[in-house]
Formats: sequence, C-alpha cells, structure tokens
Amino acid sequence: MLTVLECINKSADYLAAKGVECARTNAELLLGHLLKCNRLDLYLKFDQPLSENEIELYRKFLKRRGMIFTRMSAPFIFANGCSLNPLALLRLRGPSSNPPQGNTERP
Repeated sequence: MLTVLECINKSADYLAAKGVECARTNAELLLGHLLKCNRLDLYLKFDQPLSENEIELYRKFLKRRGMIFTRMSAPFIFANGCSLNPLALLRLRGPSSNPPQGNTERP
C-alpha cells in the first residue's frame, strides 16, 4: 500500500514529466480533494496508507490532469485561470472540447 507522502512524490514526478507547472502543488491539491483535507493535513498524515479505491481514483485524477494539460493550448489554460487550479481542470471536458485560441475573447 502507498502512503500519502509516497503518492505525492510519485504523482509530482508523473505530472512534471507531462509538463505540468507546479507539479507537486497540483499533486497535493488533487490528493487533498480526494481525501477531503487541505495541503497541510496531507503532511500531518504523511504515513497514512491509502486504500485501493483511493489509489485508483487518484490515478484517474492524475491521468486526466496530465491529459488535459498536454492537449490544451497554454493560452487557453492561462486565460481561464486554470494554471494552478487542477480541480477546475478536472471539471473541463477532455479532448472533445475545442479550446479557444489565445486571441479569442473570453465570454
């Protein structure tokens, strides 16, 4: 079983390899959302093991976060204020949505 700290470390490496800026912060925010706690609480629970269900859901979050970042243009991500908000990116639709180009006006 993986602990909270092991999950953060591994997922930060994964997101960094996908080109996500602030990969560790993104990993912490996603895991905090999953465990319903803030980032500080994650480090207070650093040795807590995650259940198989939690690990599976966290992997889905990470995969989606990595896919969304690599398939959307940087101007779209930054224009929509999502660069440091991975939870907002999870709510966006995947590759089926056509992100606007950088020069498109915001609604």
